[in-house]
Amino acid sequence: MFKSLFLKFKVNFFFRFFMWSFGGVVLFYTAWFGIDFYRYYRLQVQAPAHIEKLKVIEFSLDSYGIEVSYSFLVEGVKREGVTLFSKPYYLNRFSAERVAQEKSLQKTEVWYSPQNPDSSSLERIFPLKKGINSLILLSLWAYFFLLYHQRRENREK
Repeated sequence: MFKSLFLKFKVNFFFRFFMWSFGGVVLFYTAWFGIDFYRYYRLQVQAPAHIEKLKVIEFSLDSYGIEVSYSFLVEGVKREGVTLFSKPYYLNRFSAERVAQEKSLQKTEVWYSPQNPDSSSLERIFPLKKGINSLILLSLWAYFFLLYHQRRENREK
């Protein structure tokens, strides 16, 4: 009797610990998606941009990125911004400098927020992967939750 009671408590404890931990992971991924979606959504208007400076940033020995300083006009007022391009990162400085030089020759558009034009970026990427990951994790958490309650109802009958 005591052994089965202890085993029931132990299983219940570990399952609850698992569900709370898994819920924390779901909350983290969902918040991460929400923040990136807000950053995507707030940039709604485009304007032509003038590239001021391109800079190659070294993240590690074999990872380089490109940072761009730019300016643009909003209602006759000159605004400035800086964007660190997201992936792909480059394996050596030479390839990053070559791509930076190619980007400097291209016509560039800047995305900015109409409410706050100082909030701007040269990239506007929808966080699709983070959204899918959040939905999958939320679905798994709901599945385990329903599975637990169904098992509990069957045990009570």
